[in-house]
Amino acid sequence: MDSSTKEKEVVSELLPYLRVYKDGTVERLLGSPHVPPSLHDPETDVTSKDIIISQDSNSSARLYLPKLAQSHHHHHKEFPILVYFHGGGFCIGSAFSLDDHRYLNILTSQAKIVAASVE
Repeated sequence: MDSSTKEKEVVSELLPYLRVYKDGTVERLLGSPHVPPSLHDPETDVTSKDIIISQDSNSSARLYLPKLAQSHHHHHKEFPILVYFHGGGFCIGSAFSLDDHRYLNILTSQAKIVAASVE
């Protein structure tokens, strides 16, 4: 914690997860291990990519795409879209955590959907 954080007035705490300050800033006390997206998950054949939704609100997402079946006819294939919000109420956890990444790789592969995990 730096000196500027020490001087801020705390209005609420949810220990050991987070601290809310009077100026509206939130300090997350427990980090969530982040994993990078993958061009090819060897277990599920799912591709994932991170995108920025809005720089103003610091919103981003990880997109998951199942393996596209190879076809000689080159038909346009449509997939249902799932918008996934990880647990933690945007206070703890992350759309880029190891557990959510694994879960969405499996879900995307088995359900044949496109998923967007929102941060």
